[in-house]
Amino acid sequence: MKKIHLAISVLLISMFLFNTISYAQDSTNSTNTSDEKGITVVKEYSSKNKWGTVTVIGILRNDTGKNCKVHWNALTYDSSGNPLETGESDNAFVSPGQEFALVSEFYDSDDATSYDYNIYVDTDLWLSEPMYDYIEITHSQAKNGKVIVTAKNNSKDNILSCKAIVIFLSEKGKLVDYEEAYLTNDLLELTSGEKYSQDVTCYDEYSSYEVYYTAYKW
Repeated sequence: MKKIHLAISVLLISMFLFNTISYAQDSTNSTNTSDEKGITVVKEYSSKNKWGTVTVIGILRNDTGKNCKVHWNALTYDSSGNPLETGESDNAFVSPGQEFALVSEFYDSDDATSYDYNIYVDTDLWLSEPMYDYIEITHSQAKNGKVIVTAKNNSKDNILSCKAIVIFLSEKGKLVDYEEAYLTNDLLELTSGEKYSQDVTCYDEYSSYEVYYTAYKW
């Protein structure tokens, strides 16, 4: 019964956002918004690296006014519009007003010139609770180019997931690469009052970076 209930509560936002994917370590950005269902697409990044891996990142904002779970299913296409490969993002448990990142990587899309995706939103969270407002995130760039991200749990509860996505950008604001920082201890949690740091490295030259994070408890 619970599985049926969750399936019914899923809201589908269909977004067909065709964007040119560059064949260099660069990307074409586009700003697309869709607040009909309460999720706004703030901006997008896309790139193809020297190994042919296509990366698509969306920066979204939760304007539903509710806690929710969000993910997307993305699809790449060749120049003739033929589908090449699918890419599912991780689930993001997000609070009202929170900006967050969804990521898909494609390893067999050498001929990709465009992509689209569907965003799925579930506002019926009976188990997981987003804890974005209780996490204090700080970050800095070291002399060696690493970015150090630190999370502090300011809540009274233990948090079972805290993940930051660090997006590295060129001087022109194009996507160079991204890395994930899992900000939990050896027991895979962040206890009340605990701080945890992790560094991430971009092996290509970059000019700036952005940090987005999610956190939740059971």
